[in-house]
Amino acid sequence: MPVVKDKEKIARLLFYPMMVKNGVLTPAAFPMDELLAQKDKNGSSVDRYDLLNGPENLLYQKARKNANPNAGRNPFGFGLAYVRDVRSLKINSGSDQALEIYPDALQDKQHPDPWDHAHALVRKYCDTYKRGRLRGVRDYLIELFSENIHEFNNPH
Repeated sequence: MPVVKDKEKIARLLFYPMMVKNGVLTPAAFPMDELLAQKDKNGSSVDRYDLLNGPENLLYQKARKNANPNAGRNPFGFGLAYVRDVRSLKINSGSDQALEIYPDALQDKQHPDPWDHAHALVRKYCDTYKRGRLRGVRDYLIELFSENIHEFNNPH
């Protein structure tokens, strides 16, 4: 399986009002159930920013396609972080890696979108980790992505 390199940047699409309130990320930006996903299952969707051609425009297009204004899911922007920083988050301030980024290119679609090849997932590093072990890690993950938020400059 190809590896997502430490030097890569990953982007998390952000929607309001559920993921962002008053310019600050909420816990809904990284649902615990997604972070706790088992290997070969789901996870928190991110995009490998460096693999996108014209990344900000493509992320905006993807956000518009995945928006659902009737359900209160409106494009806000994206948070950006380096893979190495996500991997450096530890369990309970110890030495055990908390999260991993897995490549997850979407290849089975008949009409692929121009961002499908850059899809990846963030989820727990070890399948034995339970909710209690990741409780504080999610807060640090939210803080990490909050440091580099890019709002879409789109007309509503």
